[in-house]
Amino acid sequence: MIEIKNKYFKTKYYARNITIKDIFSLTNFNQFKGGKSVLDFFYKRKKYFTKVIDLTRDIEEIRKDFSSTVRNEINRAEKDGVRFSLYSIHNQNLIDDYIIYYNTFAESKNLHFRLSAQEHIEPFKENLIVTQALYNGHICAMHGHIVDHQEKIVYLAHSSSHFRVKNNNLGVDKNFIGRANRFLHFKDFQYFKSLGFVLFDMGGYGFDENGEPSSISRFKDGFGGILVQEDHLEHRFLNFIRSVKNIIKKRV
Repeated sequence: MIEIKNKYFKTKYYARNITIKDIFSLTNFNQFKGGKSVLDFFYKRKKYFTKVIDLTRDIEEIRKDFSSTVRNEINRAEKDGVRFSLYSIHNQNLIDDYIIYYNTFAESKNLHFRLSAQEHIEPFKENLIVTQALYNGHICAMHGHIVDHQEKIVYLAHSSSHFRVKNNNLGVDKNFIGRANRFLHFKDFQYFKSLGFVLFDMGGYGFDENGEPSSISRFKDGFGGILVQEDHLEHRFLNFIRSVKNIIKKRV
């Protein structure tokens, strides 16, 4: 379990039970793994789906579950010279560079989510591991993982891929970047399996307005895995405060 403290409330990830103390300390639960209890009364349950990869299996068995397209692109990226490495976040400059890299990607994809050091890096710093795919010393893709050492779970929190060089004379295009990104996912599985983690959480699985898997979810399907439901539990008092704030914003 991971516990993150906010100014006014706490969030627990992968917890297996709710206590009376959690009620009074205004604790939310993300991907709650416990069963239902009478304390559920204090929470609003929100459905949450995700794809998980069983890292206890042999790495070649995991790879066989990939689509043929994904396997071929990983092989090609490796032959082209894409390499895996860790990105060490040990000072503010490196944190800033990581945030810039992700937010540049988010802007190019018109994503609403943006990384910030205060909200998404500093609270998780002891549990954050960032990996990268490199080509000739340049970053093609970066993945930020939140690791639960107790449950031996890896959660893919941020995934970004692009090529930030002003004069791109390296002969790469968006297809090359896509292959490098898939290569990095596979190397992530290998790396965290080697560290003894047992489950890799792909970071959510969404559906479109027709109930079909979203484009991002279809991308994740290419890596196999199992679709599971692990709901979020939001404290009703915090949910009420958020609703009031939204009403006030609309009226202002």
